[in-house]
Amino acid sequence: MANLSNNNKTPMVAIVGRPNVGKSTLFNILSRKSASVTADIPGVTRDRVITHANILNKKILLVDTGGFSPENSDTLSSMVMNQVKVAVQEADIVLCLFDASNSPTSIDEDMVDFLRKSGKNTIFVANKCDKKQSELQIGEYYSLGPEEILPVSATHNIGINDLKEKIIQLLPPLKKCEESPEDEEITQNGNYRFKVLFTGRPNAGKSTLINRIVGYERVIVHSSPGTTRDCIEIPVEVQGREIILVDSAGLRRPRSIKNYLEEVVVLRTIKEIEKVNIAVLLVDFREGIVQQDERLINVVMEKGKGLVVGINKWDLAKRMNLNSYMKNLPFKEIFPFVPVVAISGLNGWNIDKLFSAIFTVRNAMLKRIPTARFNRFISQITLMHPHPRVSGKPVKIYFAAQTGINPPEFSFVTNKPEEISENWKRYLITKIRESFGFEGVPLLLRFKPREQKKTKNRLLIPGNFNKRW
Repeated sequence: MANLSNNNKTPMVAIVGRPNVGKSTLFNILSRKSASVTADIPGVTRDRVITHANILNKKILLVDTGGFSPENSDTLSSMVMNQVKVAVQEADIVLCLFDASNSPTSIDEDMVDFLRKSGKNTIFVANKCDKKQSELQIGEYYSLGPEEILPVSATHNIGINDLKEKIIQLLPPLKKCEESPEDEEITQNGNYRFKVLFTGRPNAGKSTLINRIVGYERVIVHSSPGTTRDCIEIPVEVQGREIILVDSAGLRRPRSIKNYLEEVVVLRTIKEIEKVNIAVLLVDFREGIVQQDERLINVVMEKGKGLVVGINKWDLAKRMNLNSYMKNLPFKEIFPFVPVVAISGLNGWNIDKLFSAIFTVRNAMLKRIPTARFNRFISQITLMHPHPRVSGKPVKIYFAAQTGINPPEFSFVTNKPEEISENWKRYLITKIRESFGFEGVPLLLRFKPREQKKTKNRLLIPGNFNKRW
């Protein structure tokens, strides 16, 4: 499986700085997105966050990084620093961000020295220059060696245009960016990649699984819950098909959300569900599917997205019987059409089957049933099991057709659209799934009244005038 993050050689610009200097705020304003979570505490961003950005009508890849802190020796900080080093290594330009509201620190000094040794084109930027004393404080940063420092305020959009012009000056001539909301998903063949969100509770193994799929440590894996905070998008090729993997933060139970940052992360993950095509709910087999997972399944279905459930860490199951475990999953009584695959993200066991299930669900999301065939099918099943009479009158289906995909939508023309019972709707959905599949996807049913034929009002004129016209 090959990483495809920059196959098209789009120039890459990485933002580097010590914790809490405003990297994510600058990232969001340059990309005109909210791809990075921001909060007034250090260490919010940990993994690299990458997105396409339009800088003065030119297309680049913009990278947000975790806080530069080489003096900190704990495992998690070391992993964050490794992500920073990879970002600098891959970048064409590095934006070295200082905090103009404070004096330089030893970390700033180490960072400048690190970037000087890297040999990368570096633009030195002093953020938080929204006060005169902050601008004066920039002078202290010149003692670290930069020849030029650009003053900006990412929060108040001050100096951002000057920064954009500087970025374009240092890059080779670029093609004009044709803006498109789907721009990130277009493959080299002109097809569209689809997005797969990996979600679940903290420590279900999402980041470990994604690193196994990609083939290297693309996202930070740590034993402490909540390590991943941003939604990380990673283009990859799997079984000859290009897709975008999205690693999300672990969804805690509502009563376990203790601060504003955790609340933002949860809301971001739920919002991310709206942007993807398929969600993979990852579950630690030792904990099973709990109420929080069932809520998430309901959210995915309500948003009209495809779903696959991955039972992770099966390498620890030892003598447990897989078939018995699958039969005892309570959610299968409500969602029997959702595929479930036992996997091990740690050693890669059954990942090929997981993606086979993902592709099956993707095909189901795009499946179309010919109208004539669907009408014949509906006629047969309504004869077998007609809708109960309403006020002594029969409920008739005059016409039925599939009217949408992604998710599949079916429309029915009937004499009593508002009288269709929920039980009969479930009967229709069950029969549709039995005959046409649609594994792992929600089905939408719409019932409409038959339109009355419209007759034109004509002016009645004596004689044969109306017959002639």
